[in-house]
Amino acid sequence: MPRGTLVVTSGPVSEEAEPAYDEWYDTPHVPQVPAPPGPVSARRPRLAGTSVFGPPAQDGGTRRYLTLYEIEAADVAHAAETSAAALPGMTMTQVMAPGRTTVPPAEEIPRT
Repeated sequence: MPRGTLVVTSGPVSEEAEPAYDEWYDTPHVPQVPAPPGPVSARRPRLAGTSVFGPPAQDGGTRRYLTLYEIEAADVAHAAETSAAALPGMTMTQVMAPGRTTVPPAEEIPRT
């Protein structure tokens, strides 16, 4: 079955909001991520030091988290679209900085 990765950058509105952001991510958000054929696993590393993706948000929030959703589906792009369509029904939080970035899904390159 083909595999791919959906990449999302996000972060809290401030350093002080980071514990609340982490709690939101681990508690209501992850359990609401659609089941396969959507993501089969997720990792959320934080950029080291003061690195961020893109410019700081107008309210000072930064996107320091890189969430990698591994997708296993016959049509990786369609599975990513299905997962994204579930966003309006998910519990969101005021402590997440605006300007979340989602990169189009990347398919694994078959090795021969």
